[in-house]
Amino acid sequence: MTPDNIEGEKAEEKQPRVEFNFPMLIVRTKRFAVVFDKLGSLRTSRYFSWLGLILVPFVAGVALYLVVNSLIALLSNPGVGQVARDLGPGAILLLPGINPMLPIVYGWIAIVCAIAIHEGAHGVIARNVGLKVKSSGLLFFLFVPIGAFVDVDEEQIKKARPRSALKVMAGGVGANIILAAVCLLGVLFLVGSLTPIIDN
Repeated sequence: MTPDNIEGEKAEEKQPRVEFNFPMLIVRTKRFAVVFDKLGSLRTSRYFSWLGLILVPFVAGVALYLVVNSLIALLSNPGVGQVARDLGPGAILLLPGINPMLPIVYGWIAIVCAIAIHEGAHGVIARNVGLKVKSSGLLFFLFVPIGAFVDVDEEQIKKARPRSALKVMAGGVGANIILAAVCLLGVLFLVGSLTPIIDN
């Protein structure tokens, strides 16, 4: 073990598990390292990393098209502008309870699940390509969960092949895309199996 590695491990040990810088609270743990190791060792993770690498540019292009198209409609169609004004400025923020289209309970559950899967995928793909995951944790605004993180060794990322680094970065978005597709198929299956009842 080199002196740099020894110093790095000592620095990791000194990291506090709970950090509070008002109003942000960070909770850090190493307990999920075993999960990342086990899932990262699966052959499925390698296929998933390639799938994410392919999907992310395509989905980014579609998202950019939708944003530009929405902006054009907002500026050129008076009806769309009126709807946006009726919804209020809260509609711009994708925060449950503030955005009138997002229910507060189900919205926060969805956000927490999406963040956990997103960051977890970063950790799994990092282990699959041989990069070290130092820790993971949650980010709170006061006591409201607003984010999560997986702390991948930055020095290893810098030295890794560009393809491996891109796989790690694309893994989170790829996981969210796959989750969204599974949820959409589930909703379509559920709605398709319903039978309408006509009340005479």
